[in-house]
Amino acid sequence: MLSEEDIATYMKELDVSGDGMLSFDEFIAFMKDQLTASGTSKADVLEAFAQIAGPPAAPVEGGAIPALSLTSSKIETSFAGEYAGDATYLFEHMPKAEEGSAPAAAEGEEAAEGGGAAAPATSYLCEPFVDELFTR
Repeated sequence: MLSEEDIATYMKELDVSGDGMLSFDEFIAFMKDQLTASGTSKADVLEAFAQIAGPPAAPVEGGAIPALSLTSSKIETSFAGEYAGDATYLFEHMPKAEEGSAPAAAEGEEAAEGGGAAAPATSYLCEPFVDELFTR
């Protein structure tokens, strides 16, 4: 938790455009500094997502190893309460897996979409998202 004074200090430091707001690029630069300052590496962030995702699905016979992904329901349950804003951020910025390219949702993992009809949970790709975080 940051105090109002800490927030004002960060804003002066991070708002390079001087418009009183943080752009996405300014925010990513801040997050990258925070992650590297605390000793968190790209591998650490990917491992954290892997822990949330749970055991990987077995590859289809002769197929490639499935991409590290999180279902929408995993994101919602892992980033709830005070972290709900993080879930919203992930939904807005993580690329969605193409249908059939990510492991199927676990039994019982469904998300209600459009008119309340149950549909398989959308999967979001972790690796391209983390790559983007660490390349900005």
